[in-house]
Amino acid sequence: MKAIMLSMQPQWVAKILNGEKTIEIRKRFPINYVGWVYVYCTKKGETIWGKGTTFTEQVGEQYITGINYDMLNGKVVARFWCDKITKIKYGRWVGQDTFNYYGYHNEWKDLVDKSMMTQMELYNYGSKLLAISITRLDIFDKPKELVEFHTAYKYATLEAIKDYERETGDTTSYRVAKPPQSWQWIEVEE
Repeated sequence: MKAIMLSMQPQWVAKILNGEKTIEIRKRFPINYVGWVYVYCTKKGETIWGKGTTFTEQVGEQYITGINYDMLNGKVVARFWCDKITKIKYGRWVGQDTFNYYGYHNEWKDLVDKSMMTQMELYNYGSKLLAISITRLDIFDKPKELVEFHTAYKYATLEAIKDYERETGDTTSYRVAKPPQSWQWIEVEE
């Protein structure tokens, strides 16, 4: 079955895993896609925090209780079901803290809240954006390596790829070798 793998920075992955971020904003994505989206956490060398009770650490004057997601960097950590992609209508910045979204103010506020981005971040990101709905989040108990996934080719099914691997002993040709720049098609078992 074809699916999509998205590369995401650790701070956004943490917000998705925590359930805070329910919309992902992208410039390019297949507009009619419905299916699983696998989340690859990029290697940024930073520690990201999530809800949990595994330890308590002092940060400045505060104590933070949480899970250190640093071990997730460079891994596929979760998947979510994408059932809705919305084109974000072009808006314009009209003043200090005011963004004119051409009469869709409530939708814009909802977008800002669910994407965890500020109005200015969205504005600076681009004028033609896509809002990808994040539903049915499935966090993996054990993060997956990239090589556990197969690249998707137009004429190759996962069954055909596995047959090729068995027959030739070549188990690397169709494996995902490096993370996608933004997103890529992959083949996964149902």
